[in-house]
Amino acid sequence: MAARRLQFFKTLKDTFKTVVSSYNRHVAQYGPKGQHPYLTRGDESGVGCPLLGKQCPLKADASPAYDLDLGYPDGDVYVVSKVQKPQAEDAGAMALAEAKRLVAEKTANARADTLKKHYKNIKLVAEANGVCERLDSEVDKLETEQAAWFKRRYTHDLQGTANATTVKVELADFLTFVNELRLATTMFCDRSGMNLTGKRDPANDKPDSRSVVECSLAISFCDAVVDCFGGIIYRLERLKIQEKRLQSTIPAIQALVTELRERSVATMATFPPHKIAMRKLKLRADVEKEVKEQINAETGGGGGAAATPATPADTPARPPNPMLAGIRGGRTGRGRGGRGAPSGNDDGPPPARPDFLSSIRGRGGRGGAPPPGDDGPPPAGGRGGDFLSAIRGRGRGGGDLLSAIRGRGGGGRGDLFAAIANRKQAE
Repeated sequence: MAARRLQFFKTLKDTFKTVVSSYNRHVAQYGPKGQHPYLTRGDESGVGCPLLGKQCPLKADASPAYDLDLGYPDGDVYVVSKVQKPQAEDAGAMALAEAKRLVAEKTANARADTLKKHYKNIKLVAEANGVCERLDSEVDKLETEQAAWFKRRYTHDLQGTANATTVKVELADFLTFVNELRLATTMFCDRSGMNLTGKRDPANDKPDSRSVVECSLAISFCDAVVDCFGGIIYRLERLKIQEKRLQSTIPAIQALVTELRERSVATMATFPPHKIAMRKLKLRADVEKEVKEQINAETGGGGGAAATPATPADTPARPPNPMLAGIRGGRTGRGRGGRGAPSGNDDGPPPARPDFLSSIRGRGGRGGAPPPGDDGPPPAGGRGGDFLSAIRGRGRGGGDLLSAIRGRGGGGRGDLFAAIANRKQAE
């Protein structure tokens, strides 16, 4: 162990000596720091350091700034790492994500069965499965990017912050996304057997060996790309901007996408009829409609009407017809503004029907309560008397119920039995 350590330090010492001697020779030949000229292109004098960059020992030595005072912290400093949770805390969002995951697994299993029957090779099945996932992700990316463009555009329009800078950022996003689509389209065209080397010549294409699943996804991808490019071109026409890079790249990609779709349709026609679960394609108009509804909901939900507190005039002082007012009786009368007239002081509860006992005693507001100072018996007829008086009297001059049967009012045409007897005699 000691011999190995001794050998290590001897080697380190020799290395230091070699480096220092080389540094000293270079400084002695071309001058120290501050007086160290460098050769430039076209300088034939031969005076100056010919080394470039950190090949020069002086520049290599100055690369770590040892003489730069960067300071130091007053207290302890620790490494802080921010951990972001991969899933949302909302139960509804978690349930939706779980449902999407289950649907994706079910779709992947169905695709795997179809791919195994078609390729009958594990390696080819794995490659085709990866391409199918890539096609799905590209279509999702198309929808997400267009939604982000629409949302940013409408937000700037609502806030009035649209200017040349925002348009420039939008064009840069267009160009970046179009280049990404170009790379993805090239890969999918290679999968279909198209020969893209050199000048395009369909005679050099290979047979299309893709499965029906991959062909159907490629058709969806082509439709989404064409729709997205239509939106970009429409936006350029609205802005009246001539972007040469976009205007030259988009037609070339559209030509490839159109041919890829035609090859996919032709390949699918060679297969027997097969039911495939096609994904619902969300086009530009659908994405724009969803973004508009979302922005309108956000602006309407936090608008001034919801944030303005209710004034005392708008707040009702009491419910229109309290539940207990019908039991308590309220005012004398039969409802809210019907036969019972309100008193002069209208600050009490709203008019309501009288309570149950008052209904029996008074039968409404026409005599149920005697006037002040009237000590006589309550009126005994019609609607003026109470319920028992109505049974007893059935009128102001009458007696009880049996008297009413006997006399039909006491002074009329005689009692009921006499009328029956007279009628028999007349017959």
